[in-house]
Amino acid sequence: MNRPEAPDRDFPASAGLGLDISVNELHFFPNALGRNVAEAAPLVALAILVP
Repeated sequence: MNRPEAPDRDFPASAGLGLDISVNELHFFPNALGRNVAEAAPLVALAILVP
């Protein structure tokens, strides 16, 4: 009987890294995604706290 392959464990780490890069970019360049997004940019940092 063949065992199923283990799930890819690199995805959560790379997704977290991408989110961290986005938060840092919006911290230094809040208008990078437009003025409407600039008002909500500080809230993006809260997404890191979500498990």
